[in-house]
Amino acid sequence: MGSGEFDLGDLLTDVVARFPEPVQANIVVNLESNEALVAGDRLRIGTVIRNLIDNASKYAPDSTVRATVSVQPDGILLRVEDDGPGLPAGAEEIVFDRFMRLDDRLSRETGGVGLGLTISRGIVQAHGGLITARRLAKGVAFEVRLPASDHEALAHVLHGSTP
Repeated sequence: MGSGEFDLGDLLTDVVARFPEPVQANIVVNLESNEALVAGDRLRIGTVIRNLIDNASKYAPDSTVRATVSVQPDGILLRVEDDGPGLPAGAEEIVFDRFMRLDDRLSRETGGVGLGLTISRGIVQAHGGLITARRLAKGVAFEVRLPASDHEALAHVLHGSTP
């Protein structure tokens, strides 16, 4: 699997580079720190990033998507936001429910089945983190907070032991 220590900023850059060029053209990546090390499964965290950017490109297709990685006092923050139509009031929590699709204009073929955010929440929680949705004046921001890597946490992830 992809377990180990990795730089979340590098992963974000790699994931964005794999999107089709029209999607890439609307994505602004901002790395606010030189090194944002997390311990965990790089492949699975990459899935979270892909899901968040994919959601923004589907639900806010003509908006700019800003993806930021920064080191915070409580860990590493990944923030993906857009300036699209946003979320209805009170939808910040239900967007993570299975099969939830807030935009009826998108079919299952174009909008998915409503599992991306549910899967993302499970992955983030399995890494000891938290994912939240926040309504903005214009658009929505998804914030993923992951613990910063340390040797004790890394040993736990790699060897399945308790710290």
